[in-house]
Amino acid sequence: NIFYEKFFETQAHHLERFKENVELLGLLDERELVRYYDLVDFVLIPSRSDCFSIFQAEACLRGKPSIVADIPGARWLVRETGFGIVFDTE
Repeated sequence: NIFYEKFFETQAHHLERFKENVELLGLLDERELVRYYDLVDFVLIPSRSDCFSIFQAEACLRGKPSIVADIPGARWLVRETGFGIVFDTE
């Protein structure tokens, strides 16, 4: 809950359509985060502006590949390691 950012509130109606299939986990402690990465097959980062996500690096360290938008920071890890897929945002 970031006081200056209203993105979630403005986009919540989109989430309503999928509420039976989406679970918002909130802030996870270290043990929960390890468990989360163990459960997923890959991470998807469709952002067109998030330069380099620590989330992507953590997933990679847990052996999970990334599917990322073709933007400078996100594509770097995939191209350097070959561990994932870069997609065009156009």
